[in-house]
Amino acid sequence: MLFLSTKLYNVPLFSIRSGGRIGTVIEPIINPHNLHIDGFYCEAVNSQNAQILLDINVRDISTRGIIIDDHADLSTPDELVRLQPVIDLNFSLVEKSALVNKKKIGKITHFAIDTDSLFIQKFYVQPRGWQSLKTDSLTFDRLSVVEVTDKAVSFKGPEVKDSQALRLPAQPQKLETDYSASASTISE
Repeated sequence: MLFLSTKLYNVPLFSIRSGGRIGTVIEPIINPHNLHIDGFYCEAVNSQNAQILLDINVRDISTRGIIIDDHADLSTPDELVRLQPVIDLNFSLVEKSALVNKKKIGKITHFAIDTDSLFIQKFYVQPRGWQSLKTDSLTFDRLSVVEVTDKAVSFKGPEVKDSQALRLPAQPQKLETDYSASASTISE
């Protein structure tokens, strides 16, 4: 199931063992190398220090908040040696520039994750300038990501020159309807 990123920032953190709210999930920790949510920054009710909830300790993500087993599932950043390189990157996806064919087309406003795997699956981009008059937002799939940097996310786009995009054919072109294929092309 896909889940919109707005439900991952400043949401309640619940514990099954205590049967109630034990804190607040502040924001996700995104690994830019594989676009996976490796954990969440949290504020626990009984702690003044920053806490981290690892992805493996998430029991469920719902519209009401994030559910874990127990308060003991939270860790301090210094305890998480393997996650430290990702924490140090302090990567945030929202407000990054979106590029198609090396041209800026807008900014990422939201993303959607798969709740089972915690991989980012969709990117929602607010077009810039006059393009925003045509559409409210653009959506890109995870498979169209070419590169992720500190400043931007590059997506695959149609390789169409500006002059070709403006010319439309006067007559609709006849489509070829030969659907035959050899056995070698079917297996490829």
